[in-house]
Amino acid sequence: MSEVKLSPHPVVYPGNGNRNGLSETCSLVFQVMSDDRLADDHNAVLDFASIPKVGSPYAFGGVTRYNLRARTFSAKCKSAWGKKGAVWEVEVGYDNALKGDDPPDPSEADPFTITPRMEKIDVPMEFDLDNVPVRNSAGQKFDTPPMLELYYPVFTIGRTEYSNPCRRMLEFTNRVNGTEFWGQEPGKVLMKSVMPGTSVTWGQPAWNVQYEIAVNIYFPFIDLWQLEILDAGMQEINTSTNGFEATFEPLKTILDSQGKEVTQPVPLDGHGQRLPEDAAPVWFWHRKRYDADLNLLRLPNPFMV
Repeated sequence: MSEVKLSPHPVVYPGNGNRNGLSETCSLVFQVMSDDRLADDHNAVLDFASIPKVGSPYAFGGVTRYNLRARTFSAKCKSAWGKKGAVWEVEVGYDNALKGDDPPDPSEADPFTITPRMEKIDVPMEFDLDNVPVRNSAGQKFDTPPMLELYYPVFTIGRTEYSNPCRRMLEFTNRVNGTEFWGQEPGKVLMKSVMPGTSVTWGQPAWNVQYEIAVNIYFPFIDLWQLEILDAGMQEINTSTNGFEATFEPLKTILDSQGKEVTQPVPLDGHGQRLPEDAAPVWFWHRKRYDADLNLLRLPNPFMV
């Protein structure tokens, strides 16, 4: 059910290798021991700590070659060992992931780091979390409405990429998801930034790229990433008549309960009239960010790691 560590451990020796122009492939063979040949299959052996993970650099003889990365894995049971154990050989295939002028695009299988944090935004609090209107004891709205603090998660994902990420930076920065992404419906995920870091070179360039992604996962009733504006103003459409026809002035100043002109905007009903005191506020929605198919970036889902 587990790996047996002997000395030296593990035994590693070179497998096959070839070069074809700028393309290079090779393999290393790892000899490992299982303590239970009836329980451990090739899947269990491939998860042993001695076996490199996907994307790990080639390391042999005290030299690490970062341009060669682990891509394929195959395990073979070679012989029994002791009463219950078994000797396994695992061949790990490496390639330089740089096929001449066509370096590979990043994928979910590439090594990555994820750093989460929470950020805050304040919105006017018209109703509390129990859907009770926020009013004073006289049933009126407060002149200065209280603010509701909304927190949302932001994930910083970092990985090494071998194709130039600058175009992705231009195409995806400040975009919302136009299709379902990470299980979230369109418009709920914001690509805050795509930040290519310093380029490093092992014969070919590699880029350290960080993606900052915000998710509106808790507040389906608020569109955090587009623009929602409260319908409000200090004038309303003039519907009064002189008995024969509408007055010539299309708008009239809104008066307060004492008949004085209001000095700050008051909510409107979406049709140019003052909003009744007991009515829900009206918000106008405007698109202020373009959308994009964030799935094309092939980023790991932090909720599924």
